[in-house]
Amino acid sequence: MKPTVLRFLNAASRNPGLLAVILFRVQTDALERGKRGRAERLRGMNHFLTGVDFVVGAKAGPGLLIHHPNGIVVGRGAKIGANCTLLQQVTLGERYLDQRGPSAYPTLEDGVTVGAGARLLGGIVIGQGSNIGANSVVLIDVPPGHSAVGSPARVLKNRAIEEREE
Repeated sequence: MKPTVLRFLNAASRNPGLLAVILFRVQTDALERGKRGRAERLRGMNHFLTGVDFVVGAKAGPGLLIHHPNGIVVGRGAKIGANCTLLQQVTLGERYLDQRGPSAYPTLEDGVTVGAGARLLGGIVIGQGSNIGANSVVLIDVPPGHSAVGSPARVLKNRAIEEREE
């Protein structure tokens, strides 16, 4: 093997978050080429090796960073923007309001950080550069540059934005 390939494999084996993202990218590529069965097998492999469950159909932009990947679940319709960070035990899932209607999944815009154990449910939008606190249950939209904390989550006012408005 070439030295670059060996360095790459060495880095991936030492960083399960990186390995999870790599396997997700290969899974997405397989799906885009019409190889759904291969994508499903890669999903299972990713879950087995890293603890991350990227359901086939989830989308993520470049620069996805995963710290401590164990227990992360990203639902089929979830969309993750560029340069987002997910910590352990994060769920991006659907929310049924009446158990019959169409389901919807969260959208994370660019630069969002989601704290450990957070649950983001339903067709919500987390604005660019926002932060989601650990163990928060987010059921509402979060404006760009704001933070959401608690269960159920409440949006905290961003002091820097408030100062500019005054």
